[in-house]
Amino acid sequence: MNNHLSISEQRGLEALPSNALKIYSVGVSTAGAAEVRMVEANSRRHIVATTIDDAGIATTRRFIQERGFDTQIELRKEDVSKPLPYPEDEFDYVYARLVLHYLTRQQLAAALAELHRILKTGGILFVVVRSTNNLDATKNAIAYDETTGMTTHITRPNKDVSEKRERFFHSEESIAKFVQDAGFHIRQVSQYDEKLFHDYNRTVPVDYEENLIELIATA
Repeated sequence: MNNHLSISEQRGLEALPSNALKIYSVGVSTAGAAEVRMVEANSRRHIVATTIDDAGIATTRRFIQERGFDTQIELRKEDVSKPLPYPEDEFDYVYARLVLHYLTRQQLAAALAELHRILKTGGILFVVVRSTNNLDATKNAIAYDETTGMTTHITRPNKDVSEKRERFFHSEESIAKFVQDAGFHIRQVSQYDEKLFHDYNRTVPVDYEENLIELIATA
């Protein structure tokens, strides 16, 4: 696993209030590195980190256990677009870095409604999605579905890798509308470039920078 520092990960940790103790992390960001850093900053935190990737859960569980944080970081296989098994007002902070752009329009609306339900009033939602300025949304795109919002593209992170994927690439306006429609109050929206990794374990770096949209909102 590559420990290269991520700009968006760092910004998500900076947005995390020091007194936030219950955290819901959608998609196990940076293969567990972000969650480990959250606990290192405050050992009283309990983090529920989710993914639908069985292999990813196994890899991340080993990483977390090696660092001795398996009691503070709970890994679960969960689909955020479906009803979540938590009561209302359960979490102080929701961290959703580079995961919500895998959801269709319909799934995204359902997911954000659930995240709003489980986040405490005044709690913070941190979201990062890929923007419509990316090569995969433009030059590498091969199809677009207006109904779902999904773009099918051939992603080419480097000269040796080529893979077909689907993502919902967002503008600042599109992701903001979904978040507002779910009941959140937007605090800030920003856009920046970052070099990412192609794979879950962060072993295949992308040769070019990708444009990201970051949104911070409160419930």
